Amino acid sequence: MVLGYTDPRDTAKANMKLSERRANRVKEYLVAQGIPAEKIEIQYFGKSKPLSKDMVAEIDAQHPALPETRLPKNPRTKWLAYNRRVDIVVMPADLQSLRLYPHEAVDARVLYQAPWPSLREVERAR
Repeated sequence: MVLGYTDPRDTAKANMKLSERRANRVKEYLVAQGIPAEKIEIQYFGKSKPLSKDMVAEIDAQHPALPETRLPKNPRTKWLAYNRRVDIVVMPADLQSLRLYPHEAVDARVLYQAPWPSLREVERAR
């Protein structure tokens, strides 16, 4: 199961569409890797199920190897970045992927931006 989420900015309708696109992109990737499409269920929640700021702080505390130089100093920026995500739940064991933000990802700086990144910045990060 692929679960799409967004941060709380923008309207509920826009965020629902964005989380749907995120979940579908991950599904497309998994299908391209050989997983049958009919085995992948998607759900999307928009901004309705955010990680709390306390949960984000707890996740960071459990991951001591985070590169401090690449992390945003503003807790709100970090919280927003954590909520722009897709979770993968493996069935039937119902094991959910860890909610650790990939700080070493190529597009980490783009995802941490508090204002909306420009299309050019997103394309450059690919």
